[in-house]
Amino acid sequence: MAFSINLNTPRFTARLAVNDTVSTQHMLAVLADKQGSGEFIDSCNGNIKAAFSMLIAEKLFTIQHVLGVKSPEQLAIRFNNLHPNLARIYTQGVSDWGIKVINLQPAIAFEFIPMEQSA
Repeated sequence: MAFSINLNTPRFTARLAVNDTVSTQHMLAVLADKQGSGEFIDSCNGNIKAAFSMLIAEKLFTIQHVLGVKSPEQLAIRFNNLHPNLARIYTQGVSDWGIKVINLQPAIAFEFIPMEQSA
């Protein structure tokens, strides 16, 4: 079943659409292979779809941040080349995509300043 998800982490915010070509069994297999410790599943309270989306978004953000990829098209191409077994990221003209990146950006940093210091 297709779904979209909003993810908010201390490092990034993301919105992904997952196509129905990505099955729950595939998500579990990927999580078992890439995150054998179950860290993402635990942090998502056992929600397989959320944990899978977190894993994908984490890898996308790492590519974007570490390699400095700015273009969504180049990000998708780079991800598909580096992680061919996870799920194909949507690029123009591809019909067998598994995930579409709607939004991916660094998290907004907030700073709290006591009122005495700001005056």
